[in-house]
Amino acid sequence: MTETAAINAATSPQRRAELTRWRRRSRLVRTLRVVLPAIMLAILATLGGLVVWRTATEQPAAQREAQTAIRLVNARFVGQVKDGRSFMIGARQALRDEKDYQSVSLMEPALVVGQGQGSSRVTARIGNYNESDRMLRLRGDVRIDDGKGLRFAAQEAVIDTRTGEVIGQSQVQGDGPLGQLTANSYSVQDKGDRLVLKGGVRARIEGR
Repeated sequence: MTETAAINAATSPQRRAELTRWRRRSRLVRTLRVVLPAIMLAILATLGGLVVWRTATEQPAAQREAQTAIRLVNARFVGQVKDGRSFMIGARQALRDEKDYQSVSLMEPALVVGQGQGSSRVTARIGNYNESDRMLRLRGDVRIDDGKGLRFAAQEAVIDTRTGEVIGQSQVQGDGPLGQLTANSYSVQDKGDRLVLKGGVRARIEGR
């Protein structure tokens, strides 16, 4: 066997193996050229279907909510406490649900009891007023000014507009003519003349 024939015989299997690998890569590339665009189209179709589905399901829900809720801007509710003082509940916005017509959700509510000097005022971020039992429930940055120099802050308050009593089960911080105070719960009674503090009560009395 000549030297050239020996080289060809030695390299022929290697060349055939390389040719086989090249053909496999070529088939893989051709397959990917078909499969990848198909996958991309399937993803786009799925995303489009999800958008259509969410639009079809959410829009009726929003329409139902708009139909079952009555929105009031600059709402006002007025009444009278049993001791004769008048009160007014105002809110930047109110939402009354027809399923529970007596319950009104309030945004930025403010309650004023009494008139002129000495009237008390309570504000909060959100609240709910139930016209059937005349209970006003406030939450978030509740601020109370009794009109006599006592001001305190809490995160929640429940006010019975029939009696004018205020009850809070959250921590309260107060500042008044006699000094500063803190407690874990509180209630305001007797037209604001009686303040009851419970749990972890601390006070700092300032001399005059």
